[in-house]
Amino acid sequence: MAEPTNLEALDQTALTRLMSLALAGPRRPVDALIQRLGASDGTEWLDRILQEDLPERERELIERATTRDASIDELRELKDLSKESLSAAKTENDRVCALFAYFTAIAGALVIHDEVITSRTPADLEPVLLDLAEALPAPHQDLVSEAGMRAAERAGA
Repeated sequence: MAEPTNLEALDQTALTRLMSLALAGPRRPVDALIQRLGASDGTEWLDRILQEDLPERERELIERATTRDASIDELRELKDLSKESLSAAKTENDRVCALFAYFTAIAGALVIHDEVITSRTPADLEPVLLDLAEALPAPHQDLVSEAGMRAAERAGA
């Protein structure tokens, strides 16, 4: 068995990293998406992925979710497609594109159909959706923000 690390032996960088992990807790998958959206070109990036980077079917389903025209089956399809894309992701851009599609599907199901289509509880979804909504431009922000509020209502019920 390895000996515990002596804190006095840690350099300042390692100690700072450990402290930041302890204070911030584990990084959530959505944080990479929020960070990408918060970059100086975040809005332009989102426009580009909705026109080019995401597969055509996912782009169509995201549009239907955003305009609140998607059926529950279409939202489940979007969720499944995004999970497949996430598993196959080769780059960080592929990963955050898939995460955007995934959270759009989850938000759409909550707002349009008042259904949770993930194993996550409403209490788990609430902070994730509300944090993501803050980073998104309209009309995506509207959908995800409303979904976060719906999740909060369900968590409190």
